[in-house]
Amino acid sequence: MVVSLDETDANQRYKKGIREKLFCKECENKFGKLESYAAEFFYSKKITPKITGNFFIFENLQYKKLKLFFLSLLWRLAVTSL
Repeated sequence: MVVSLDETDANQRYKKGIREKLFCKECENKFGKLESYAAEFFYSKKITPKITGNFFIFENLQYKKLKLFFLSLLWRLAVTSL
């Protein structure tokens, strides 16, 4: 929900959050693959950790894809104007 301090502006709802175009279509597709993998990792019931003491151990994890996903999030947070 975006709320304006100006009383004449209507409040706006964004279903998927506020968006800013940062990439061309080709680059967006590359990042989309990383986002899809991360979504599968976080929301899928297929990947479950083994709990060992204070640690979670994930097997069959594609570390490189998750690392690039998190780095892409950090980069987007650094360059966004929003």
